Amino acid sequence: METSSPSRLAPIVSSLLLGASIVAGSAIFAQAFYQLKASGHTIGVTGSVERTVTSDTVKWTSVITKSIDVAGLKDGSSQMRTDVANAVALLKSSGIVENTITIQPMSVSAVCENQGSLAYDRGGTYCGSGRVGGYNLQQMILVESHDVHAVTKAARESAPKLLADGLVFSTVSLEYYFSKLDELKLDLLAEATKNAKMRAERMAQSTGGRIGKIQQAAQGVFQVTAVNSLDISDYGSYDTTSPEKKVTAVVKTTFTLE
Repeated sequence: METSSPSRLAPIVSSLLLGASIVAGSAIFAQAFYQLKASGHTIGVTGSVERTVTSDTVKWTSVITKSIDVAGLKDGSSQMRTDVANAVALLKSSGIVENTITIQPMSVSAVCENQGSLAYDRGGTYCGSGRVGGYNLQQMILVESHDVHAVTKAARESAPKLLADGLVFSTVSLEYYFSKLDELKLDLLAEATKNAKMRAERMAQSTGGRIGKIQQAAQGVFQVTAVNSLDISDYGSYDTTSPEKKVTAVVKTTFTLE
């Protein structure tokens, strides 16, 4: 029986070792590749989009105030009705439609002498150590309309005219709303998701990778602010002071990374 010499066995052993190392290396690479895929490497990206809208609804709250003495409650009430009628007539002449105007119930508060404070009660007036010196009458006028321009103009111009006629008239609040916000939110969410995908693609490309399917998407809060405002809130915001608004939508997404 012929015995192989060490010199003849060396190439065989080297080949076997090389083959084993290739197999082992392939197995390690395959395992690493499997682990990479199995670990589900992901990339989290936040997408956002902004859109400017013009308010299509306005709510204007104003008040007429009249101070009277103790004996003038009956006459004061009658005068208040006349004042309200004059104010409504002026609003209508300014282009405000009558069915958008609501007259709130009149409120009456007692003014206590020597205290400078207001006393409110239902069955009688209590002023402590002082006594009732008169009453304050207030009548709220509410306008809710889609004619934003007409109401804004009336709110700006009515007070000087009514004050000139002896009415104590003032604006309590002037609020602007966008009635189609719910419809707009759906469009903005779709655009914000596209923005997130674009950002994820850019980030992945910078490292030589690419993104796969979206794994998760979560809606952030909506911010409705004045156009040039930087005010935001963790719970979302809704500015009512400006006719022009900026609506911002945010979506937090997670994509697989290939």
